[in-house]
Amino acid sequence: MAANPNKAKQWMWLGISACWRRWAFFKYREFILANVNTVMTWIRRRTLPLQNQLRLPIGISFYTFESDQLSH
Repeated sequence: MAANPNKAKQWMWLGISACWRRWAFFKYREFILANVNTVMTWIRRRTLPLQNQLRLPIGISFYTFESDQLSH
């Protein structure tokens, strides 16, 4: 553990937020892009390409929620 408790707490929250950001990116990327494309179509603008869809890593939700549990 770090000598400074505040520094240790900052590192803990950085790790938790990194896991959650990674999870949100893989989980909601296509949903957000589809909605952005819908709005872009309504305002007659060019849409964003969706052809290079990323695969959701197996167990990312389990890993994210477990790593969050271990930090408490």
